[in-house]
Amino acid sequence: MKISIVTLGTRGDVQPYVALGQGLQRAGHQVQIVTFANFAPLVQEYGLPFAPLTGDAQELMRQLIHVGTRNLRFLAGRFEPTRGERPISMLYAFSSHMVPQPADWGTHIHICGYWVLNQPQSWQPPAALRDFLATGPPPVYVSFGSMAGTDFDRLTRIVIQAQRISGQRVILQRGWGGLSGRDDINDMLVIDAVPHDWLFPQMAAVVHHGGAGTTAAGLHAGVPSIIVPFGFDQPFWGTQLQHLGVSPATLSYHTLTAKGLAQAIRRAVGDPQIRAQARRVGECVRAEDGVGRAVAIIEAATA
Repeated sequence: MKISIVTLGTRGDVQPYVALGQGLQRAGHQVQIVTFANFAPLVQEYGLPFAPLTGDAQELMRQLIHVGTRNLRFLAGRFEPTRGERPISMLYAFSSHMVPQPADWGTHIHICGYWVLNQPQSWQPPAALRDFLATGPPPVYVSFGSMAGTDFDRLTRIVIQAQRISGQRVILQRGWGGLSGRDDINDMLVIDAVPHDWLFPQMAAVVHHGGAGTTAAGLHAGVPSIIVPFGFDQPFWGTQLQHLGVSPATLSYHTLTAKGLAQAIRRAVGDPQIRAQARRVGECVRAEDGVGRAVAIIEAATA
């Protein structure tokens, strides 16, 4: 079967579809990924054909953040795609441990589990990162991913101050917004993008914006999260993590302070119940085969 997968958004939106594309390819199907040119290297690195869409993912994110999510309410309407009399199968790439399937959903709606993309076997971490991890206790990861167009100078100052207050070692990932960090802080390392499936299991906790992709990676790794949502679906995922018991309460980006962030970090790292629950949920999530289930559903629906 020939399959084109069309996906828009940030890396966290695109990456699960690359994992799905790989699963479909392994099952013998011809697959291409259709998305922004920003992600051509990602798609091609995993051996999938790439077809470009016009536009720029980073510029789209800047505009969406500038406009504000309150002006996107027209996207929230419920719809039921149908093919003649039969509803089309709808697949959700998150775990039922995160969101149990509602009782009123039809049998054509499936919660598959996360579509996890592991780093290529040829990938190697930078020497500075390896050395930093080897010379002290597990650090706290901080990044706000694709949240371009925000006041990242302010966020950088807050993160640096929170690191000092909490006393935790920190790995600061720049992201699209450009968290700058400082190389003269002994207990902080500033990095570019690194595969989350390799890095997160080595962290004491992860601080992020609550994007679906980073949320999934934190759960899969079995480590606590601290969520600073900017908008979109991020407050929802932050609330779900808190309800699961793997995260302190979410922190508002608009009112974020160094003291508040430091307190959340200390709780996530030091609370044995949060850490134990994160490990338990991680084991459950890793036991799921989200890609395998999605492939089976797609093949059954198109048979």
